[in-house]
Amino acid sequence: MISVVPADVGKPTVKSDKAAVRDGSCFWENPVYETVKFNRDTKSGKIHERIYYFVVGTGSSKVGVIGEASIDFSNYAEATKVSLVSLPLKNSRTEAVLHVSIQRMQESVDHRDVEENETPKSNYKEHSLMSHLSNGDIDGTIKDNSEDVPFNKIVPHVTEFNGNRRASNGSDITMSSSESSSGVESVQREPAGLVSSLRPQGPNSDAQTAVYEEHQRSHWGWLGNPALEASTDDSSSTPRETFLQQHLEEASDIVIEKLKSEVAALSRQAEISELELQTLRKQIVKESKRGQDLYRELICLKEERDALKGECERLKAARRRMDEAKTRTNSQFEGGDSRVIVEELRQELNHAKELNANLQVQLQKTQESNSELILAVQDLDEMLEQKNREILSLSSGASVKAIDEKTREAGSTDQRDEDNDDEEQKALEELVKEHVNAKESYLLEQQIMDLRSEIEIYKRDKDELEMQMEQLALDYEIMKQENHEMAYKLEQSQLQEQLKMQYECSASFATAHELEAQIENLENELKKQKKESSDALVKVNEVEAQIENLENELKKRTRESADALATINELEAQIENLENELKKRTKESADALATINELEAHVKSLEEELENQSQGFEADLEALMCSKVEQEQRAIRAEEALRKTRWQNANTAERLQEEFRKLSVQMASTFEANEKLATKAVAEANELRLQKSHLEEMIQKASEEHQSVKEDYESRLHQLANQVVVMTNQIERMQSEIEDRVLQLEHQKQHAEETERLLRRNFKAQE
Repeated sequence: MISVVPADVGKPTVKSDKAAVRDGSCFWENPVYETVKFNRDTKSGKIHERIYYFVVGTGSSKVGVIGEASIDFSNYAEATKVSLVSLPLKNSRTEAVLHVSIQRMQESVDHRDVEENETPKSNYKEHSLMSHLSNGDIDGTIKDNSEDVPFNKIVPHVTEFNGNRRASNGSDITMSSSESSSGVESVQREPAGLVSSLRPQGPNSDAQTAVYEEHQRSHWGWLGNPALEASTDDSSSTPRETFLQQHLEEASDIVIEKLKSEVAALSRQAEISELELQTLRKQIVKESKRGQDLYRELICLKEERDALKGECERLKAARRRMDEAKTRTNSQFEGGDSRVIVEELRQELNHAKELNANLQVQLQKTQESNSELILAVQDLDEMLEQKNREILSLSSGASVKAIDEKTREAGSTDQRDEDNDDEEQKALEELVKEHVNAKESYLLEQQIMDLRSEIEIYKRDKDELEMQMEQLALDYEIMKQENHEMAYKLEQSQLQEQLKMQYECSASFATAHELEAQIENLENELKKQKKESSDALVKVNEVEAQIENLENELKKRTRESADALATINELEAQIENLENELKKRTKESADALATINELEAHVKSLEEELENQSQGFEADLEALMCSKVEQEQRAIRAEEALRKTRWQNANTAERLQEEFRKLSVQMASTFEANEKLATKAVAEANELRLQKSHLEEMIQKASEEHQSVKEDYESRLHQLANQVVVMTNQIERMQSEIEDRVLQLEHQKQHAEETERLLRRNFKAQE
């Protein structure tokens, strides 16, 4: 059997019939037709090479290949006669020669169809080969049918090998096997077999050459009608049908393989899509969690906003109370009620204490939130440890299960040597289990990554809470400064009131009225400053509400505080000027010493009362200062606790990161170790199986040898026993014979003695 293989395809396109070898040679009666396409270079006019391989074999398998030979059909493209070629077979053990006869077949072209086609850049030629194969052991005939098609069209009939061949341009090419056919242009639409013989048609040659000259632009083909010599056997239809069946089977196999590859690709795409769906679901869950966290943060921010608004309202109310108290103090100083002033001061101090208590409550809340965060981090650590333990247990369990299953399979191979299909199914199940374990490990790794992201989110929340704590600390310091300013202002007001009392006692009414006017101006300025400070507090509250513009508003607040300090310094300078003016006026009021001496007693009594009041006020101030010191100490402690918690949280985060790294390294090492153990176990199991099979073979051989030796020994024993019996019988016979001979000898002796006696008697008697 011969297979025609194009060099550019690498697969057989045509196969000949099988032929028997007779007298060292093989002859193929039916020719082989192959369509060959040539490309001509437009510049040089040369035809590109078209190499075909002829593979000669028995048709059984690759082992049955006898040899192969190659032909370049471009060398025979312009041949008009039959070309005989002898090709020595390569890669063959024998010196076989393949004789091939190559002949160009006649074609029929419809001129109308040719004119409708576009002019191609490079033209194709299709040949028919009639190869005659022979040698000391090979003869045959191969024919190749040819037809011209445009370069920009696809030839649908390349795989069709029957009499009715239709190109993509619609032209029909007919090959007739009858000797009496009038021309090549007769069209046969019935599917025929391979052409067995073609006779020359002389009248058509000139017309076809004319057609060639007319249509050289669109087609480049052979329109001559050469003499063809071939076998005239009409039974060439059956090999074509067999060839078509074989080709269809090969095409179906190729299609099946393509479908299998497509199914595998689709399965992979399905797995990839499943993984993508899982990742998308996880992302959706993460986004939902983030949305919930953001919603919670919004709720917390709203609560903080409400709390800050409440504090602002309280501060405003406190300022109003302070203003009212100051107005009352002014009116009461005019009337001389000092006890009411002390009570109001105590109320203000209590209000300041309440504010400090609220700040302490807020600090406690922040500490509680920090403790809750620490507990959440600890819970996450515990969850991570549990999941790592589960991962380790799963990996160890999977490895132990794999080893147990492999050992069980190694132990059960003695009884299941014939059930190969079951073993393959088990191997597939093991692969599926390993794939499932890999998926579980991948899911666990993704869960670990999710937990890491949650830890990062908690860290961010913690940082935000720390920022809030810092803001609260700043607010606390601002409140302390405001309290100090309020105390300083109270002291100034008391000094002013004392000065008023002194001036009322010492100076005249005119000067007192002037001083009161100046004091009122100072009080108005102080009120303005209070209003400015209230505006500053409002701005500070707005800054607290607007967290994004903290830095700019803090700068503004510092500037306003600097302005307030400047105004305070200006007021102090004004007070010093007033004191100087008062000194001057005291000098001017030296004339009124008499009145002063009269009022000294009254002044002394008032001074004693004022001293008592000042002592009580100082005691209250000392208590306030002590409480402030305690609050400052508590704030310092809280700051230290916060720093410690930050440091601890940073250490815990570093530990967690190190533990995660260690766990990842351990996971990778455990997976690698499990894989190595699995491979080692498989290799050991295979080695044990081989050793076991070898030992079983040795045992079988030893048992067979033992049985053969035993049988030989038993046969030899039986033979020896028979020989012993025979020998014993022979010995007995010999003994009996010996005894008989002894008896005979005795009889002979007796007879001899008797004869001697008789002879002696006879001799004696004769004497």
